[in-house]
Amino acid sequence: MRALIVEDSKPDRDALRAMLKRLPGIHTAGEAAGLEEARRLVREEAPNLVFLDIEVGRENGFDLLEELRGRAAVVFTTVHTGHGGEAFDGDAVDYIVKPVTEERLMRALQRAAKALDSDVRGLAKVPVHRSGSARHYLTLESVSAVLAEGNYSLVHSGGREYPDHRRIRGWHGLLGEFGVERLDRSTLLRLDHIDSVRPHGVGALVGLKHSAATIELGRAARERLAAFMDW
Repeated sequence: MRALIVEDSKPDRDALRAMLKRLPGIHTAGEAAGLEEARRLVREEAPNLVFLDIEVGRENGFDLLEELRGRAAVVFTTVHTGHGGEAFDGDAVDYIVKPVTEERLMRALQRAAKALDSDVRGLAKVPVHRSGSARHYLTLESVSAVLAEGNYSLVHSGGREYPDHRRIRGWHGLLGEFGVERLDRSTLLRLDHIDSVRPHGVGALVGLKHSAATIELGRAARERLAAFMDW
């Protein structure tokens, strides 16, 4: 499938592109921050799958929907919860309310693949477990932070914490392509998953997107994060 992302938020475009990049059989044919740019890419790149936001700057994604009918499968990605009926009436194959998680993306892609008589394979997952704990399978894309706990680690993913047998060095190697930075000996943090940073003593508390959890940083980690974020 050839996917076009129509989204005015760069962080949202980057996150969706990163998830799509890891899926075999899906090629990102372009990204557009406005509808005119999207129309040009539809003509030039002929995508057969379009991820379409409703609010694209000051424009409305529904203005593009009719033009895509019969040319591409459309998946809406939006913060708005009240336009699903209108989207499906316009033959959209799915309607995702942000944030776009990898599980929700996979369901949308399966629907798009069925509409296009195509196929899609899932994101690669890694097993996460500690001796005596349940085994879970997480996509690397979903990991927001990893904290060292002695010879083990605690993995933050999708608003939950998972104990794991790997040391933080091993996780650093696994997550190298996902914008994860090592802030100190015990903290790995994915920068584009940061929602907020607020002072906390000599350090800081970092809030994560799509999660109620916070990550506590010491002075050195806070200063290193500030350097990465160019504060």
